[in-house]
Amino acid sequence: MTRVFLHRAILQMFLGAFLGWSIWWTSPLLTGMSEPWDANGWYYPVAVAVCAFLTAAVCPQTFWFAPLAIGVGDVLFALIVTLPSLPPGDPIILPPCCGFPLFGLLPALLGAGFLRLLVRPGDKRG
Repeated sequence: MTRVFLHRAILQMFLGAFLGWSIWWTSPLLTGMSEPWDANGWYYPVAVAVCAFLTAAVCPQTFWFAPLAIGVGDVLFALIVTLPSLPPGDPIILPPCCGFPLFGLLPALLGAGFLRLLVRPGDKRG
């Protein structure tokens, strides 16, 4: 494992967690709903797909890690911001945080492939 690969994988982890956090943070602003999957329309699936695509493009070798990093951001936001404000006995928030980001696997694969198309075969960046 090269140093550049390790740095890109760490960047991918933090970027994915930040983007997962931002899905929740922007949900009330964009949709009026505190939980992103409660919004009408395609807000949450599209947000997860875009975030997974961008996160996987950072380090295409570990594209599968992008949805997991987004899920980490989702869970952190739910635990730190949303869960304390919920009434007791409403723990339904965590299972969707863990499961829904897995729908980002296909967009992550596409993001990894997109970066590989942009990088020349002899280039070490991809």
